[in-house]
Amino acid sequence: MGIDMNWDAVGAIAELVGAIAVLITLLYLARQIAQNRKSVESASSETVLSNISNALQNAPSSSQVTQVLLRRMAKIDRTRTRTVPFLVL
Repeated sequence: MGIDMNWDAVGAIAELVGAIAVLITLLYLARQIAQNRKSVESASSETVLSNISNALQNAPSSSQVTQVLLRRMAKIDRTRTRTVPFLVL
């Protein structure tokens, strides 16, 4: 009987260690997901800013782009809402 109880204790300890390992793994994965989300958001922001910069660089050579930008700026003035300002070159 004494040997059976020792194996029960070893089994219980192993289960506890396994549960702690799972908890640590979940916390690590949650941290990695949060870091990845920040990285993706940063890359997305860079792409958007790059596209805006390219559009503004091409604006003087394209009357259509100039008209779109002027309409957008006029709309911002009319609504008087807080918006992200245009990138000024």
